[in-house]
Amino acid sequence: MLDHILLDFVANLKSSLESSMLEKAGVEERFQIDVWLGDISFETSYSLPGEDNPPTVRADISLEWPTWSQSNFRSWTLGEGFEEGADINVEVAIRAQHRKNPLELNEYTSSLPASSPTMFATRFELTSISEETSYEPNSKEKENSIEFVYDATLHIDENLVEDQTALERELEPFGAWIASLLVRVSDLKLTR
Repeated sequence: MLDHILLDFVANLKSSLESSMLEKAGVEERFQIDVWLGDISFETSYSLPGEDNPPTVRADISLEWPTWSQSNFRSWTLGEGFEEGADINVEVAIRAQHRKNPLELNEYTSSLPASSPTMFATRFELTSISEETSYEPNSKEKENSIEFVYDATLHIDENLVEDQTALERELEPFGAWIASLLVRVSDLKLTR
């Protein structure tokens, strides 16, 4: 059996999202290893229950486990201590898409918070907002999308590595926070 803190983190993250009644948006998840640099990444998407496929509002979640975190974790498994701990870089992109009319940026920015509740002694901060307009070839039809990106670096210390329930407790509010963001965005009165 493969025992790794990153896999435990992913399992607890997904459990938090699913216990908040969110559903996987599509079936594709990506677990990738950069063979040249050694970084490991995981990507998944979740949406509110009953959304279209593809969903009009979704959360794209990306995790990155840097090489130095892997080195520190390996040292801990060999009994050499975990003094520096490890970091997991997490990005959450809240995306509203497939909108026919132009989006009112002010409506979105006033309804979404600038940061998350505290998790792992830090907060996710809103770092970027982007708008996108797509046109179909040979058609006057266009679709508008908007994306809000929240970033955080979550520090994993020895307590979280040794105690599975501590990791689960730290990730418990994550799903509820994502669900609240998705509900806020989907509640905006926008023409599809």
